[in-house]
Amino acid sequence: MKKLMIAALASLFLASCINPRKFEDLNTSYTKNQGHLRDCRDSTQFLVNENTALKVGYESNEKRISRLTADSTEMNLVYNKQKKLYDDLNSLYEQLLKRTENENQKNLGSLKEMEASLMEREKKLHAQEEAMVKKDAANKALQADLQNKQNELESNEKELAEKVNRVKELELKIALKDSLSNALKKTISDALTGFSDNDLTVTLRDGKVYVSLSEQLLFASGSTIVDKKGKDAIVQLGKVLQNKSDINILIEGHTDDVPMNGAVIKDNWDLSVLRATSITKILVNDGGIDPTRVIASGRSQYFPVASGKTADARKKNRRTEIILSPKLDELYKLLNQK
Repeated sequence: MKKLMIAALASLFLASCINPRKFEDLNTSYTKNQGHLRDCRDSTQFLVNENTALKVGYESNEKRISRLTADSTEMNLVYNKQKKLYDDLNSLYEQLLKRTENENQKNLGSLKEMEASLMEREKKLHAQEEAMVKKDAANKALQADLQNKQNELESNEKELAEKVNRVKELELKIALKDSLSNALKKTISDALTGFSDNDLTVTLRDGKVYVSLSEQLLFASGSTIVDKKGKDAIVQLGKVLQNKSDINILIEGHTDDVPMNGAVIKDNWDLSVLRATSITKILVNDGGIDPTRVIASGRSQYFPVASGKTADARKKNRRTEIILSPKLDELYKLLNQK
């Protein structure tokens, strides 16, 4: 600023001494210089700013150089350690190489011995292979035989399974038969409740229902004509069995061991058969039973229910049994299946 004032005073002073044209030239030059001065100032400020930025970059680079120097020192230490380790390993390798060469020389002799041993083993293996071929042929024959036995076993298992199924079916049918027999026994017992146990009993044995009628209920001594009370019992039984076409009816006459000796009835065989026939006719004619369902038979004195020669034992043995059994056609079919 001080310089500018001096320059202005000088300009005024000179203006008083210099002619106007020169003054104008000087003034023009002064204006230009003022412009140059501003440019210099701007350039100086730019350089100051750039210098400041360079200082900051320089300081940053100084720090980076310090870090790199430290890293370089550490890398040198690592390098030296690695180099020493490498040198040690290289020395150890050379030692091992020498030792390996010595051992290879020793092993060469062993390898020749092993080669001879391997050749001998190869011969043995060849012999074993031939034996294996023979065994393989034998194994194939055994496998074929085993397969045949396996097929036979499977066939037997299948047949056994079929038999098991038939047995199960048979068991079901037997259970059904037993159930029917029990139901039949109950039905007959309910229908004949009006008769004394001494005269009439209903029992279940071996899946069959036995209706046992005493002589005193049916016949007079030595007679084959059925009394009215006995006929009523037989007719009631016939009504129960009339619609049960799946029940077979067997009538058996039984006597005691006292011999018969008459003109018409010659012996106990005749008496037992004729009594069974009389009851059969009542079942068919009065009870409505299909005659094809009924079998009449006589057992004479040879199937007693009481032993001994007493009057009570003989009374028990003089009886007629009506044996009822469900038809077993389906069971027989199952049993006859192969």
